[in-house]
Amino acid sequence: MIINDSNLSYISKYPLVSVIMPVYNSEKYIEQSVRSILNQTYENFELIIVNDASTDGTATKLNIVNDPRTKILTNKANLGNYPSRNLGLKVARGEYLFVMDADDLALPHRIERQLSYMVNHPDVGIISTSFRRFGAGNNIVVNYPLDHESLKVYFLENNYCLHPGLCIRRRFFNSWDALLYNEQYQYASDYDFVSRNFRNFKICNIPEVLVEYRVHENQITSSKYPEQQEYADKIRVNYLSNIDLFPDDTEKEIHLSFMKRSYFRNFNMRDYLRWSNKIVHFNTYNPFFKNELLIRFLRNKLKVQARIRQQIIIQNEIEDLHSRHL
Repeated sequence: MIINDSNLSYISKYPLVSVIMPVYNSEKYIEQSVRSILNQTYENFELIIVNDASTDGTATKLNIVNDPRTKILTNKANLGNYPSRNLGLKVARGEYLFVMDADDLALPHRIERQLSYMVNHPDVGIISTSFRRFGAGNNIVVNYPLDHESLKVYFLENNYCLHPGLCIRRRFFNSWDALLYNEQYQYASDYDFVSRNFRNFKICNIPEVLVEYRVHENQITSSKYPEQQEYADKIRVNYLSNIDLFPDDTEKEIHLSFMKRSYFRNFNMRDYLRWSNKIVHFNTYNPFFKNELLIRFLRNKLKVQARIRQQIIIQNEIEDLHSRHL
């Protein structure tokens, strides 16, 4: 679909789309990433690059970018990924805000496809896409759950919206606090950003590969994985507040073990079973998830754990859960 800018009065003064790309010491990849945005089939955008005080040749690479749609901000000191993204968001002029990383590649029609989807689905506030993992021996297409209700359930487990694939509708956010990343989550702020908005509007993935996600040893998911998981665990627990469920310390451990499949020896299948029933019980009285999707999700996780633990004897109990809750 071709976007007709003349039908969108917002762009009379401003570009319709803002792409925000923070960069820190990415001289190996920055030129390719920038070029993948500048070569988009849709052209009415601004590209905001935030150089987070890089100490390698990144600045030199950026200096040769000669395109009037590009704005380069340079931090005097290294602030970090999400503070740099927030700086970019604060100067962005577009109604649609696209996330991009300095080591990934956008397919040429990424902006056009995502913008078309947003224009045709005015009730959707955030979308992401399918993607291809490449680099470090990877070459695989990744497809996440697509619809709002399914994603809402799967976010109990993890972030299933590729961050550098996000497109955000600005007008659905009524304050800077709502639009900006919560920097206290440091390496997992994108997980928090998406999860906290499920109550506010629809969030979806579209089933088209529009981003190529580079895997390498210096990216946050590799170099800061333990710290990232620590912050993600806080988000996993906080997410239960949507059903007014506030677990005690033991329940937090059970929940994280269950969601992450990091099975602690001091928990058994009946601990996970009781915890699953408690989640369903709270959701029944404080509806947030679609009950049938939640039950299916929890039952499948229980079955996987039962198989792993070879506790066949409990399988019949799991199948019978529907009569009680699951």
